Amino acid sequence: MPEVDDILAAKSGPFKTLAELKTDIKCELTAQKEREASEKLKDDLVKQLVAISKVPVPEILVGDQAKSIEKDFINNLMYQGLSIEQYLENKGFESKEKWLETEVKDVAIKRVQAGLVLAELSKVEKIEASTAELEAHVDSYKKQYAKNAEALKQFETPEVRRDIASRLLTEKTVDRLVELNTKQ
Repeated sequence: MPEVDDILAAKSGPFKTLAELKTDIKCELTAQKEREASEKLKDDLVKQLVAISKVPVPEILVGDQAKSIEKDFINNLMYQGLSIEQYLENKGFESKEKWLETEVKDVAIKRVQAGLVLAELSKVEKIEASTAELEAHVDSYKKQYAKNAEALKQFETPEVRRDIASRLLTEKTVDRLVELNTKQ
């Protein structure tokens, strides 16, 4: 094990002393905990809003969301080197249909409910995403994927731009929900 000293700190990054490294680590951990707390607050507020809402959940939207969840889940398993069959066997599901019915459908319903409730809140609060805000988000994504020419092309398609605009509006609506519930 190396000595925990100024030499180690200098090798670990732009630090001259161990104290600087420790301060940086503490700041990073604090920032991470604050982000986690903020995300938990947002999730909790959305859940509470959904719980008190009486928004009907169209089955067609639940079905579409379930298909999207299933597709994403299978892709994630594939990246991990697993098949859906292996996952289902490991989790003790007797069939893919049972998994879809018990796990995926519940998540799909909650997502649809949250989406509908947040869409209604954005209307009530008159929350909109400006063209400039949308372009800033698109530019941010383009910078992330600057080395992937195929991904860059996707950011110019109407479907992807609508998806980004929708996500931006959702973010702004959730931020407004937090603001409404944390006023002093």
